[in-house]
Amino acid sequence: MITDVLVTATNRKEYLLAHPFAYQSGWMAAEDGYRHPVQLIASEQIKKQFAIGYEACMNNQFTLEGRENN
Repeated sequence: MITDVLVTATNRKEYLLAHPFAYQSGWMAAEDGYRHPVQLIASEQIKKQFAIGYEACMNNQFTLEGRENN
């Protein structure tokens, strides 16, 4: 999943609050440098939301780096 929005320091809080807690947790784990897959003791739905958030953050970071280099 790729985020439709480029998340920056300005809109990060608003963006994350629009998503489920597990998504937010995945996003923050990616920001904090945790390697995926992170072991979770949770339902499959929670694990899926976490993974989606993690992937979205990683994709966003890649996009930010790419824009900074151009």
